[in-house]
Amino acid sequence: MRISRSGAVAAWLGLSGLVACSGAFTGASGNDAGGTVTEPSATAGPDGSVGPDGASGRLRLVDDTAEHFRGGTFVDAAYLEGRVRLVDRTRGRFVSRVHDAGRIVRFVSLGFVPGAAYRKHLPRDGGRETGYPRFAADMTGAEVVLDFDGAVGQSIAAGARLADGSGKAHVGTAKGSGASYAAGPWGSALRDGGSAYVSVAAGSGAALDLASDDVTWALWVKTQQACPATNPPSGNRVYLGLEEGGADRTHLWLGCSVTTTATCAGPAGRLGGSWCGKREGNDDCANYCGAAAINDGAWHHLAVVKRGHGQARLRTFVDGVLDGPEVSAAFVAPFSVAAGSELAVGALSGGSFQSEGDFDEVLAFRRALGDDEIRGIYTRSAVGLSLRVRTCADAACSGDPPFVGPGGGAGAFVDPDGAAGPPSSLALTLPPARYVQYEVTLDALTTRVSPELFSVVIEAEP
Repeated sequence: MRISRSGAVAAWLGLSGLVACSGAFTGASGNDAGGTVTEPSATAGPDGSVGPDGASGRLRLVDDTAEHFRGGTFVDAAYLEGRVRLVDRTRGRFVSRVHDAGRIVRFVSLGFVPGAAYRKHLPRDGGRETGYPRFAADMTGAEVVLDFDGAVGQSIAAGARLADGSGKAHVGTAKGSGASYAAGPWGSALRDGGSAYVSVAAGSGAALDLASDDVTWALWVKTQQACPATNPPSGNRVYLGLEEGGADRTHLWLGCSVTTTATCAGPAGRLGGSWCGKREGNDDCANYCGAAAINDGAWHHLAVVKRGHGQARLRTFVDGVLDGPEVSAAFVAPFSVAAGSELAVGALSGGSFQSEGDFDEVLAFRRALGDDEIRGIYTRSAVGLSLRVRTCADAACSGDPPFVGPGGGAGAFVDPDGAAGPPSSLALTLPPARYVQYEVTLDALTTRVSPELFSVVIEAEP
């Protein structure tokens, strides 16, 4: 465990929205490797950004620089390159310095800017996010967005309708038996025991008739199912598939590749798939595969991106990074599908080549997402960030009063679902006091990724 400490007290001295700042910055721990801290002047105060909101008369505390954040305590986290983040751990904590308002006030709202919209749904109905410094999602071109929201442990009956967030009404329908809701990377996910799948209609002329357009498929998968070294009937495990019936059929699938047909080095049970304009004879097909094992019982985010058609390039991603070689293809036939076809989750169309596992956030785009977009979609579900706040009777917070969340309860403040940008005014329910302090909890699925916090704002009324 890495723990570093330093302290500072800022004073807000003011009446009726007129504020002067004073204070002394007592130093920093040096947890930002290679960085130095310059002690600010006594007249500027340690944060240099405390002042009145002229429109409302409220007092505002803004933490958004090294001097501000380094006045606090870091546990398995640090202030690095302009933001608070984890350091080689999957969970960490930051506790701010104690801030002094100069007299008793009411702290009324909290705002903060995370690097991205962590653990919240992607924008609905083709919307876009704004205001996030690292990644703001753009759902332009989204044709399918299946989040599988439900009560963990609840069974999903055959015929149940599963909501689509694309705005295109591509609702999923449960087929077969044994499906239920399970815990996802966050929230809930679809659990498929191998006898069920989810179907999305993809008839001729519909939006899922992909023609020669650019395409992106992505989803979260958690499975330990083996991917045998032989092909049909016991080989490929299909996680997402689209196939029309009849001769010269479109045949698209993303899943777990068999060892005998893969072109990449790596362990069995890695990402793989085939996309064909005409399946018969494999004369209009491109096979792709990854390098990392994906059936190890951990959550993994998989994506395949096709850019172009007659001169196409296919790129595959695992957990937000390129995984496996780029594949070139010269497709002749469009990826069109006849009426009655279906996009299937957990199987190929019609329920063949079924897979066992948990699936979440299934996405189909009619455009080629960039590398940064793939990483952003992975990161927003792979990490979490939450805050709690407390007021204190003295500068030492004697008695260690509890940090609280919304409504003054034991929960925590998070970026609200459904908002297009960072939270700017979350209501605080705190006893009036002179002193205030906040804590930040950071967590991630793996040490390869971290949430990031750029700034925090607390407002008070005199």
